[in-house]
Amino acid sequence: MIALSDDEGESWHMRRQPLNARIEYKSGAPILISGWQRWPDVSVETSLVPPAEESPNWHIRVHHVKTGRALRTAEGAFAIHGCKSSNGRELGPLTVDGDEGIQSGPSSALVVSSAGAVSILDLKGGRKREGVIVKADPNSNVVDSRTVIPSLLCSLEGGSSCVFVTAVFAVPSSLQDWRKTWRGGWEERRLLLPTWLLEEVEQVHDET
Repeated sequence: MIALSDDEGESWHMRRQPLNARIEYKSGAPILISGWQRWPDVSVETSLVPPAEESPNWHIRVHHVKTGRALRTAEGAFAIHGCKSSNGRELGPLTVDGDEGIQSGPSSALVVSSAGAVSILDLKGGRKREGVIVKADPNSNVVDSRTVIPSLLCSLEGGSSCVFVTAVFAVPSSLQDWRKTWRGGWEERRLLLPTWLLEEVEQVHDET
């Protein structure tokens, strides 16, 4: 999910009580839409687009953020085991032919470990976001004691309106031959943004 901070990252706030949650059908696909409001001058509406047949390991999130105050934003993919299978130490950089490691930079972050592959990608939006690998606190995950979270970071100034369009990728290790297939799914980026989504994003940009 996406998290917001108005105190330079000292504390973070996420959705606790959804507002106006509903399912709308767009081009025949069910889209889950809901909003939340942590402060009176900040509102977020999120649309969740399910995986498509041509890209079964990806789902799309759209966050429309309106803020009257300066904010830091952080959006995470799924938490994943963050240690080397050989010695239990922290994962190193992912190499071209490696089967474990981390990779991050402008607009994306990726983790591959013995648990599978997880990544997050900034598809289209009004702001550039930086991909980072967040180290979760030990024992903060009920499945694994040491996890990391591929994430995207961005700051917003007060009085702004912005749309973030995010793609999240996940291939679990329980999938047969996942080590042979995950890289193709990630590198091909076979993500076609629906026409209705492109139109809505452009409309928001025109309004701002």
